[in-house]
Amino acid sequence: MASLSDITNPENARQIDKEYVRQWLIANKIDGEYPTALPHEVIEEAAKRYIELYENFK
Repeated sequence: MASLSDITNPENARQIDKEYVRQWLIANKIDGEYPTALPHEVIEEAAKRYIELYENFK
């Protein structure tokens, strides 16, 4: 859930959508190539964020 600081300063807001995965891919490029698979930790975190999003907005 968004906090008051997230609302007043959106640059500090925690991303709970696909932006998390996109940023991970960008940060983990090697020689200009994106990884071909996501580590289990990234998959788990992305799933957790989508569940949170669903539960907060259903």
